[in-house]
Amino acid sequence: MAKISDIAKQAGVSTATVSHVLNNTRYVSQELRARVEQAARELGYRPNLVARSLRLKRTRTLGFIVSDIRSPFYSEVARAVEDQASSFGYNVIVCNSDENYTRELAYIETLISKRIDGLILAPTLGEHGFLKEVAKFWFPVLLINRRLDGSGLPCISTDNRTGAYEAITHLIRAGHRRIGAIGGLAALSTTADRLEGYQVALREAGLPIREDLIWLGRPTVEEGQRASEKLLSLESPPTALFAFSTMLTLGVLAALKSRNLRCPEDVAFVGFSDTLWCPFTDPPLTTVAQPAREVGLKACTLLLDVLHGKPLPDETYLIPPTLIHRRSCGCP
Repeated sequence: MAKISDIAKQAGVSTATVSHVLNNTRYVSQELRARVEQAARELGYRPNLVARSLRLKRTRTLGFIVSDIRSPFYSEVARAVEDQASSFGYNVIVCNSDENYTRELAYIETLISKRIDGLILAPTLGEHGFLKEVAKFWFPVLLINRRLDGSGLPCISTDNRTGAYEAITHLIRAGHRRIGAIGGLAALSTTADRLEGYQVALREAGLPIREDLIWLGRPTVEEGQRASEKLLSLESPPTALFAFSTMLTLGVLAALKSRNLRCPEDVAFVGFSDTLWCPFTDPPLTTVAQPAREVGLKACTLLLDVLHGKPLPDETYLIPPTLIHRRSCGCP
């Protein structure tokens, strides 16, 4: 089996240079890096990951716990995290809590036993005070998409308030006065922020906030359809609907289809989180596009910075969303 000294001899460099290239611990010129990597390939070098992790007290592995991997937003975030981590020589263990607090705790315990170097977490509902201890004694923890107020942990998120505000303002300018809001669990910061953006837009337009036009619950397709059916059955139903997530959006589309309602002629509609299929619905869906890749890249970069000696920040980083105007909102 080839050793670092063998690679150094073949590449014509020092063993220290080989070590820095293989472990990404210091800048090495592209020319020297290419020579070392070529020599390693020619000699069939395979690093002893166990020995290296014991020596460096690092496994070069990150954990990533998402609340629902079926969400296109989280899938895209996960891909960005993996791409960024891989470019720095790290692996990522992706776990799906499925909005289950007990399952999330079990994953955190497993990742501690795996001696990961850092964790990116989209927390579900539950008590998370213990994360301060995890961040202090085990590994740094960063949050994505969902804040945990008072935790002191940094969070990288879409600017959810602004996204919802722009969507509702867009509908109001088109003449809508009864706009139904279909959101996720009320205790989640994403739901709270999007609801606040919805309410601020209504207040600024001098419109009342009608509780009967607001539905909050589990962010699933089934619940989205049930919520839509409820709102559309009101004596004065909404003329437009706004869904807070991809899964709820699919539920709204199912409800409109089951009622044979035309969109936007009968009911205008705006979703949250642009996906690959949004331009191909009938009609194409107006939606608030979340910067999923930017969120993932920012989270991973920040975590790697901490692992390379920078202090763990305690602030929330908001990345602006973009309102994508298509035909479902009925606006010219």
